[in-house]
Amino acid sequence: MEQNKKRRNIGIIAGVVVVLLITGISAALIVLNQPKVRLARGISKMSKELAAYSNPAAKQINRSLLQKNTMKGPHTLKIDMTATFPENDTLSMLNMDLEAGCDNEVRQANIDFNLGAYQMNLVNGTIMVDDNTMYVSVPKLLNDTYRLQLDTLGADYNASAWKDQLGFKVDSDVSIDFFTREDADYTDMKELMDALSEDAQTLKDTIVVQKASDKTSNKSMQCGGVNITIPKDAMNVFLNSFQEKFMASSMYQQGITKLIEQSSIAYLLEDDIRELVDGQVEDVLDIRCMNDISLNLYMDSKGRIVRIMTPQAIECKDSQIKSMELSADLAGTDRTLDVIEAACKLNTVNGTETYSISRDASVTDEEYKEDLTLDVVGTDNMTALTMRYKNTWKLDTLAFDGRIELESGDEKYKLSADGSYKDIVEGQSYTLDLDTASLEVDDKALMRIAGTFGIEQGMGEVEIPQDSIELMQMDSTSIYQMFYQMLTAL
Repeated sequence: MEQNKKRRNIGIIAGVVVVLLITGISAALIVLNQPKVRLARGISKMSKELAAYSNPAAKQINRSLLQKNTMKGPHTLKIDMTATFPENDTLSMLNMDLEAGCDNEVRQANIDFNLGAYQMNLVNGTIMVDDNTMYVSVPKLLNDTYRLQLDTLGADYNASAWKDQLGFKVDSDVSIDFFTREDADYTDMKELMDALSEDAQTLKDTIVVQKASDKTSNKSMQCGGVNITIPKDAMNVFLNSFQEKFMASSMYQQGITKLIEQSSIAYLLEDDIRELVDGQVEDVLDIRCMNDISLNLYMDSKGRIVRIMTPQAIECKDSQIKSMELSADLAGTDRTLDVIEAACKLNTVNGTETYSISRDASVTDEEYKEDLTLDVVGTDNMTALTMRYKNTWKLDTLAFDGRIELESGDEKYKLSADGSYKDIVEGQSYTLDLDTASLEVDDKALMRIAGTFGIEQGMGEVEIPQDSIELMQMDSTSIYQMFYQMLTAL
């Protein structure tokens, strides 16, 4: 009797456990099947797939750390290149050696160069920089060493005989700082992002994520999906705010100022250039939506995004673009992004343009291969441009073999390169062995380059010349004599 009672209790407990398990699993499935959860999982899986396509050499070199180290300490750049020009009967081969050492902290640099043809030396020389003074020595052309004051270059030039000989004047404030360090400064960008943060949050709060009303029509991808909808009014309010705050931002205004400051001629036309740039930017940012933005994302049984599409065209106003449509199939097996077929159709004021992308990639333990094609079909329904990119990385040797091809009408351009990276010390140094890099136009090789390119920490000692001639203090006779000596040496 007691034993039967125990059995009944065990049976009740087991039944309760089963019910709880079923309830828990059902609840989990319901939660996991919620549109927002499915969307988050799909995006997370896509982000993980993207990591497989990184440049293997760049990952080992760590360019951001390398740049940081070269900015704060001595480093040396070494180049040994040979260029051939198959279509040039006059000069078919050039070779160049260059070793450039620089230390931004102590403000010294030393550049040794050698330029030759057919493996024969033509010109060699040295450029040294000590703070704001540059020294130039070219022994085969000039007997003397010459120097320039870089911080007062504009004023010195305008007061010299060079102005009369060359026939033009420059801005007296023109100067060169050889050791200017353009450290990344995201202050202005952060200022803009902070100004837009409230607008972005307001827009985000209006986004509706729900189950897609229909399944994808692609029979090879019969799977449900989610729909993302952004109300047109909310989107237009954000676009209007973005346009106003972007054009009023320090990042934009200072960007135009830097563009103008780079040219003394542009400086004279500052108001006209600002008006021109503002007009071009407004033409782009004036775009507004006439209907809600709707985007469907479909997932397979593994929760991976396999299709992205606009169920209806996004209609626009106040822009050259009248409407746009997007569709993309992600059909890779190991990674959905391995195989992509995508198209974007733009209905413009001049007609319809279609941009199509086809991608076939693979990543194994041995190699990473990429084959990408972009086709642009113009308003005349003819292919206006085709771009093909193909590259193979050998992951163990960091050898690469790639090319980019462009076709537009009857014109063809091809840039190809193969080589390998070696002697990599993360953030410190590396060497690129370039077996061949070539430029072809209409199937004819115009130029081929081979050689090595490397960067390493440290540099040799800079020996400042004891005797030199100040270029900007030379009179007309001395200038003529200098040029005569150069012509005679050549």
